[in-house]
Amino acid sequence: MFPGRKPLARHTDRVEAALLNVVLAVAALALPGAIALGGHMHDDRAAIIEHQATTRYPATAVLRADAPASGSHSTAITHKVDTPATWVTADAQRRTGMVPAEQRAKAGAAVPVWLDEHGNPVTPPEAPSNAVTAGVAVALLSWLGVLGLCWLVYGFVRVWCRLR
Repeated sequence: MFPGRKPLARHTDRVEAALLNVVLAVAALALPGAIALGGHMHDDRAAIIEHQATTRYPATAVLRADAPASGSHSTAITHKVDTPATWVTADAQRRTGMVPAEQRAKAGAAVPVWLDEHGNPVTPPEAPSNAVTAGVAVALLSWLGVLGLCWLVYGFVRVWCRLR
């Protein structure tokens, strides 16, 4: 990928060939860095997921009122709304507050909830596979970002060389 000392090769051909070699080297050298970055993301997410798994636990809340048909905190995906409820924590304390419940759920209905170490309602712990997904996504996207930048630089120089 280098024109060498061929008599028909222009100076711009040599510049373009040298840049192509540099771009390929940068792309190859960026791959281990991207993999390392993805590994760090995986380790960070895995630590958070492990913390969630050890500090969150399932419980059952009993609704104190009917759930509204819709609310300010409802989501179209789950159709859940914040509703007043009572639940018992792991250390047998009775607590009250708002929990997500299906729209139009009736008072007295049992609703599954997840609680943190303080007995407050939280989202369920993430699946361990989310750490792998995050790590792979960060590695792939960071490497593709480097490839895209290399492609832009190479394309810009190619156009510049053609205009000279």
